[in-house]
Amino acid sequence: MLHTERPEDEWWNSFSVTIGKFFALWPNLPLPPHIAEIFETMSSWPVKNTFDDIADRARAIAAYRRNNEEVRDTIAADRLLVFDVADGWGPLCRFLEAPEPDAPLPNSHPRDEFWAHFGGEPA
Repeated sequence: MLHTERPEDEWWNSFSVTIGKFFALWPNLPLPPHIAEIFETMSSWPVKNTFDDIADRARAIAAYRRNNEEVRDTIAADRLLVFDVADGWGPLCRFLEAPEPDAPLPNSHPRDEFWAHFGGEPA
């Protein structure tokens, strides 16, 4: 199993203006009904079961930390790669027993690209 982690402050700085913001605003976004249904399900199960308060930095980071610990405690170490994309292809390819590509590992999903999927970032 592959589990990505990143430094908590970096995670929050990205999460709070993308996924966290999206889940706070999605009910008011003009989403197609079938997409809205998906996010209704995600909001009522994985998001609520993971986060006490998705908009509160300290509580969201605490939930992020708990989730990371739960993954590490649940999955056998020999079956788990805790991966930070900043480490590049090496750890991932070793874990998968695959050759490293010549190209750099894509490790960025800029905020504007995230929001472009939804017609732009809401105010």
